[in-house]
Amino acid sequence: MPVLLICAPDPLDHELHDTLLWRDGIERYVADRFEDALTTAVAAHPDLVVVDRELPRALRLIQDLRRESPTRSASIAILTRGAFELDEVAFLEAG
Repeated sequence: MPVLLICAPDPLDHELHDTLLWRDGIERYVADRFEDALTTAVAAHPDLVVVDRELPRALRLIQDLRRESPTRSASIAILTRGAFELDEVAFLEAG
């Protein structure tokens, strides 16, 4: 069963409910703080991590996910609102 971790300061259920991420057969975890996200990721070994750019220390979370052995190969998707900004290049470089 695929494992998904959603890291966001506010619930994303409404935004993601009609997507593939909400279908049956996906084990979902949600974290609304940096510390919880990292702990959950290491324990759950997610296949996909969705990180809301608004999560405090989101960039650091991505960097840490790439350093930790259990999460190094997980796919990471950055959720952002609005136009792509130059400072978001750091997220791409982080992993």
